[in-house]
Formats: sequence, C-alpha cells, structure tokens
Amino acid sequence: MEPQKERQLSDILTEIKEMRRMMDAGSSAFRHIYQAQKMRLLFLVAGFFALFFPLAYQLLLSTYNYHNLIPRDLKVVYFILLGLAWLAMIVLRTNLTLKAGRELIKDLTIWGLLKVVMSHPVWRSILPVWVVLILLPIKLIEYWPGVYFVHYAAIIMGLIMNMMGVAIRSSEYSLAGFWFIVSSFIGLFWIMMPTHIAFLVDFAPGCFLFALIAYTRREKAA
Repeated sequence: MEPQKERQLSDILTEIKEMRRMMDAGSSAFRHIYQAQKMRLLFLVAGFFALFFPLAYQLLLSTYNYHNLIPRDLKVVYFILLGLAWLAMIVLRTNLTLKAGRELIKDLTIWGLLKVVMSHPVWRSILPVWVVLILLPIKLIEYWPGVYFVHYAAIIMGLIMNMMGVAIRSSEYSLAGFWFIVSSFIGLFWIMMPTHIAFLVDFAPGCFLFALIAYTRREKAA
C-alpha cells in the first residue's frame, strides 16, 4: 500500500476511534447524570406534589360542592402554589443534573450539560415522543375530556421512562414507567375518575415507587 493511502487510512481509523470514544463518554455521562440515586429526591418531591395538589383540590370541592362555588381568592392561591411547585421542580431538576454533571466535569455549565445530555442516542427516540405529546392534544382538544389528557400524558411519560430505563439500565425508571402506563390504561378503559384524582393515581404512586427503590438501594449499598 502506498504511504499516502496508509496515512489516509490511519487518519480515518483515528477519527472513527475518536468518534466512538466521544459517544462512549457521552453515554457514560448520561448514565451517571440520570442514575436513579441522583434523581431520587426529584421523584420524591414530584410524588408529594402529585399527591398534595389533587387532595387539596378535592378538599375544596368537598367544602364548596362545586368548582364554580370555590371562592376566587382560594382558586388564585391554589394556582399560584401550583405554578410555584412546577417552577420548584424545574429548578430542582436543573440543580440535580448539574450537580451530577459537575462530578465528572467541574466547570460544567448549563449549556455544556445540555450538550452532554443531548449527545446520548436515546434522545433520538424521546424527542419525537415529546413532539407527539405536544401536538396531538391540539388536534383532539375538542373531543377529549380533561381526564383523557391526564392519562395520555402519563402514557407518554411512561414510554419515556421505559426508554430511559433501557438506556441507563435502571429498573427504577422502567417500573415507574410501567405504573404510569398501566394505571392510565385502567383509567381509560375500566375506571372513570375525576381529572384531579386521575392525576394523583397515575403519577404519585409511580414517583413514590421510583424514590422508594432508589432510596432502598442506596441504603443497601451503604
């Protein structure tokens, strides 16, 4: 083989090895950031919110009998607290993932974290699912009752959780994802329930299940 062709072949092989190294590093970082022990607090808090807000709304309904009879001030306070809870979840998730990422890269920024996370091939599957999650309800909003959207969101979340479970080899994600899916199908086909109760049933137990397994395994490992 000619020296020039040998150098070209060597350069190609070097590039391939570097690409594989970067992909492996990205996959390892993704698994490290999203391992269940890193995310257990997030799911514990999410389970608490998924339990608290539906029960609080049910208490208001039990007290005033109908949604329209609930005092406006109480509704405003309720939805402000709900919005703050969502904001707290976003901040907590960002802090947890950034903290986990900085265990690997000390000066990691939020933008760098996003690049590390998006480098994993699982996002090729998750992103289309999110597109469906967002766009399909726009078409069906006139035909579905509110409770269907709750079950639909839980099914989508369950599918994403199962993809995550396979990608990082975590049974916590898979088991929680199965709960989201199974409870949603039960609600869709067998047991009709109010929207807020459906949210509680679909999400709270799955989140608590994830946190329970993650905390238990952490304690055993310790």
